[in-house]
Amino acid sequence: MRNLFEQALRGDRSAQTELDGVIRRIARAVCYRGGPGGVEVDWEDIAQEASARFFSVGIHQFRGLGSEEGFLYAIVRSTVLQAVRRATRRQAREESVMRSDVVPPDNPAPGLDVRRLLEQLPAECARLLEQVFLLGVPYSELASELDMLESSVRVKVTRCLRRAMEIAEGRAE
Repeated sequence: MRNLFEQALRGDRSAQTELDGVIRRIARAVCYRGGPGGVEVDWEDIAQEASARFFSVGIHQFRGLGSEEGFLYAIVRSTVLQAVRRATRRQAREESVMRSDVVPPDNPAPGLDVRRLLEQLPAECARLLEQVFLLGVPYSELASELDMLESSVRVKVTRCLRRAMEIAEGRAE
């Protein structure tokens, strides 16, 4: 396995493919036993994300201490835990929205019907603005959820906010 790591580090495609297969095997075994806390995770998504993490950063971090397969297992395990955390946070936020009226009791903009304003926005914009400004979801978490760069999420939120301001001022087309 050590030779496989060294060959993959040097750019050997067949070694990289073989290591990807090992990561997929580990991910399948971990996910078929059930995710932590009983949360279902798709082993193929986990394998793909773990491979990306390994080949972008992890392969350069291996110092030769411990087993190579143990190192790969640790990467897969942390990827599964990260996916479970994301799913758990997403589910908690969705349940929170379902239980509440979304708009907090203290209207953040007196004289403005925030709920009606959100209803006039496209669904994606309304959802983003709710999550960022009413629920306080960090941009980094939204970026993970939407599979986008954090900067792209910020741009999208800014455009949605601009659209909301146009609607509020009666300038919307």
